[in-house]
Amino acid sequence: MSDNWIRKALVFVAIGLFIGAGVVPSLSGNIGNNCNNPCINLNRNKKPFDIESKGCNVERETITDPTGDMNLFVYNMPNTVMIDDSDKNIWFNISQKITIEIFGENSDNPMNASINIRGCGLNIFIDEDEAVEKDYFIDNGIYEINISPKIGGTLTITVTNRTENKEESRDFNIYGLLESVTTSIGDDKKITFGKTENITIVITNGQYCEIHLTWFDKNWDNAIFINKKIGDCTSGNGLNGEFEFVVTENDIPYDFGYIVIVANAGDYYSYDIIEIDKPILKKMFIGGRINNLNQLEGGSTFNSVSLRCINFSPFSIDKYQSNEKFIVSNEYVGLLTKWYVLGFFEGALS
Repeated sequence: MSDNWIRKALVFVAIGLFIGAGVVPSLSGNIGNNCNNPCINLNRNKKPFDIESKGCNVERETITDPTGDMNLFVYNMPNTVMIDDSDKNIWFNISQKITIEIFGENSDNPMNASINIRGCGLNIFIDEDEAVEKDYFIDNGIYEINISPKIGGTLTITVTNRTENKEESRDFNIYGLLESVTTSIGDDKKITFGKTENITIVITNGQYCEIHLTWFDKNWDNAIFINKKIGDCTSGNGLNGEFEFVVTENDIPYDFGYIVIVANAGDYYSYDIIEIDKPILKKMFIGGRINNLNQLEGGSTFNSVSLRCINFSPFSIDKYQSNEKFIVSNEYVGLLTKWYVLGFFEGALS
């Protein structure tokens, strides 16, 4: 049977499925959480952060005498990196709601302002004109903001009133580890689905730190423990404070959007977040034999045995039979089984 005949047959099948798309069911299969490792639903398990039990002192300011023509006061500011480690494997950062009060020469003269929070791994800017729209504004001169310092150091809050051209700032000491996180491709703290990348964490004086990696879905509702290391001062496991994790294409659930990295040494913590980029999915017709079907929360992956793929933009007809890996969404018209695929998909070669 010639390749030309096969190509023509696939095109006719594709046209027929397009015509009958209104009566062909979408067979998504049984999509599960694929949670073989420890996992939790944060909506059910997340608890309020107990500041005292975590050893975190909170600054509770008392307004006494104003010091100038623009005054800045901050309430409930944490003084440490805040981590929930109540689960033995799944560790993640917690935010603390702080209150910022701004006024002029006295508290009877509230002032609205733009707010800039920088340091300790944070870079938050809230424009004065957007504070109400983004739910930071509580009352004239009063704002509430959730913050979660990533590393130890100095956190600076600066407020600016454009109308009167006034500015005020405060510095806060945050206790925590000092760390840097890099990824091997692009060094952009992003991992692309379907690629193998190394994540390197360097902790200052952290030869014997404990490091946990956890996947979170894009809505931050569910978490799956991935891996952890306890430093022993060997290469890739604490030597010079450096830890290395290899993340393969099989480690990343399709619909999960982030990796949270938490480091601990004694009473000190740090964390960072890696974003998982998904490939761009395009409309295509796929038909043929497959293996290694893996159904996940947001889609499926499989490898080619003998596949024909019709891409529509740009148009091409391609053959795959060398175990190439595909990713497809759950929205499709056709058939997807353990051994065969036939139908219209939104997918990509990963």
